[in-house]
Amino acid sequence: MANELSRAQKWIYDVLVADAEAIAIVGTRIYHGQAPKGTAYPFVLFSFQGGADTQGVCTVRIQANPVFQIKVVADGNPNQQARDVADRIDELFQTAVTQISDGYVFSSRREQPVNYTEPKPHGGGHYTHLGGLYRLVVYPEA
Repeated sequence: MANELSRAQKWIYDVLVADAEAIAIVGTRIYHGQAPKGTAYPFVLFSFQGGADTQGVCTVRIQANPVFQIKVVADGNPNQQARDVADRIDELFQTAVTQISDGYVFSSRREQPVNYTEPKPHGGGHYTHLGGLYRLVVYPEA
């Protein structure tokens, strides 16, 4: 289970790009970490925030419980498209049923919503972030 985070990142990306509703709005603008400079708005970002493993007998790790922030970023106040993408992200991850991918089992639940603004680095407006923190459960397929 050494690669739970990279597998979780792949699973999140695969879930997002497989969703026709989200793709209709953001296209291929789904990124882990940060978006490339000049990316059109809105776009989706996801990143690892923390978490803890579940230990079994003799401290053997039996599952990972990483927390990811998954959000849509809008330029200025969020328009309807950005709100629609944020709602879709929540629908996909707030109570994701067990899914199997690459020999691992994934599920998720929303721990808390994300809704904040930050100023643009050189003035002239702000960015809005809408989404949530989602705790995943990741373990090898039996």
